[in-house]
Amino acid sequence: MNFQVPCPKWATVVGLALALLGASARAETLLFTLTDSNGGTASWLMDSQPVPDWSSTQAFRVYGVGVTYFGQQSVSRQDTVQFGNAIAGGGGGLGSGPQGGFALVKTTGPQIYTGSESAPTIVPGTYVLTSVLARTAGEVYTLTVSPVAACSR
Repeated sequence: MNFQVPCPKWATVVGLALALLGASARAETLLFTLTDSNGGTASWLMDSQPVPDWSSTQAFRVYGVGVTYFGQQSVSRQDTVQFGNAIAGGGGGLGSGPQGGFALVKTTGPQIYTGSESAPTIVPGTYVLTSVLARTAGEVYTLTVSPVAACSR
């Protein structure tokens, strides 16, 4: 699924100029949609090559992500997204507040990125994840990661 975003005319000219000058390609914008077993969703936009605010040898976090929960934009726009590698159980999580102070979702499942935790590249696709939080243990989530088209006409 490719989502379209309106693009000003000047963006086409700038893009063409950068291509002619041999400028390296930027990371693409991805739409993340996390759906629970009751059909509730959380969604956010993030680069395919995010710059982690925190990383370890098993996971990384991006702070200040604007997550929309059940159609409502997060009030704080200070949500945290975390993803782990296979050693950490894969999957990921969402936390509210700066630096993910309160875990809203924490899951295990496949690893959704390649590269190191300090320089990850998200792989678009659909992932089945399982909750490991005590209050929702065993609940199944589906995470869909889709490219957002740079421009639409």
